[in-house]
Amino acid sequence: MMKFRLLTTLTALVLVGPASLLAQGEPADALAQLQAKEVLNDEERTILRAWISQRVTGMASDDLAQALQSLSEVRSGFNGAAGFKTAYAAAYIEAVRPAFKQAKLIPAARLLAALNTFNEVAAAPVLVEALQDSRAAVRTTAAVGLRDLRVKLVVAGGNTVSETLNALRDAAKSETSPVALKAIYQAMNFNELPNPPEPKLLAAALLDVLETRAGQYAAGQVRAEGADPIGLTVVATLRDALNEAERKRLTVAVAQMLKYAVVRYTTGADALYRVEDKYSTKYVRQLRDATEGLIEEAENLLSALLSLQEAPSITAKMKDYKPIDMKIEMNKWAEELKRAVDREFYMDTASEPAPKKDDE
Repeated sequence: MMKFRLLTTLTALVLVGPASLLAQGEPADALAQLQAKEVLNDEERTILRAWISQRVTGMASDDLAQALQSLSEVRSGFNGAAGFKTAYAAAYIEAVRPAFKQAKLIPAARLLAALNTFNEVAAAPVLVEALQDSRAAVRTTAAVGLRDLRVKLVVAGGNTVSETLNALRDAAKSETSPVALKAIYQAMNFNELPNPPEPKLLAAALLDVLETRAGQYAAGQVRAEGADPIGLTVVATLRDALNEAERKRLTVAVAQMLKYAVVRYTTGADALYRVEDKYSTKYVRQLRDATEGLIEEAENLLSALLSLQEAPSITAKMKDYKPIDMKIEMNKWAEELKRAVDREFYMDTASEPAPKKDDE
């Protein structure tokens, strides 16, 4: 619980930051002389690399004033001719790739957040590496950067999108932080772009993630709990890209999530329907709200997948604060699901234990 609150605070500090963090400092004279140039010679590139290396070292410092000054200079330095900006981004990428791995938590995320402001496709490999970092705030910052790069990744063509999507898929399947997983789902949402790539590619990647996630729900041991409503919202826009077998697989995955959510919400002394804002922690309130969102998104998606004109409505009973009726509606869904995919999702409230809590 404390870990979740700390992660959220650190992420907000790195990605948003105080007003002073956004201040634009003046670049050094050595850099100013290069900014008008479209082509830099070897000597000039050496000067540029040295200038950036010094600021990267400063950004990784424990001295907050020095770190913020260096960050301001790095951001304001990314200015001038197109050729200079390309060389500048390349030099920063070269310096930051080893630096973020060695830096402490907040400096590491700060180094990546600065990289994200360049919005350069060349940054993608570094951000993909950062998705595997042991620190959730670093992984979150990397996912945010890849989300912001989506348009340029599509324009770049080749295998750029598929390679990035595969990296996001693999990261999502092993993610343990709800904040990071939400950011990964958002980064995978290429379908919201004006010119999205092949929808079958996107749908297959999301289906793979959701099936892996559903396995955790079926086992009652969900990591990164609270993030999956976003995943269901994204995959709902891609359901027409799935073939019949894939739609059945998605139906099973969503049903597993739905049943878990209903049990989590209605069963046991710590059932989420009992949560009151006045007496509960922020984490528990967020989990309750996310579970309500999961139930609603899952029902909407199942209704579309099964083409039901009159679907059961756990959501309606939930809004009426009727936990027993929610279970009854779940069993109505179980009847529909038995016919559609020949799997059983009935709730046996007499013998079924409440799901195990995720470690937060």
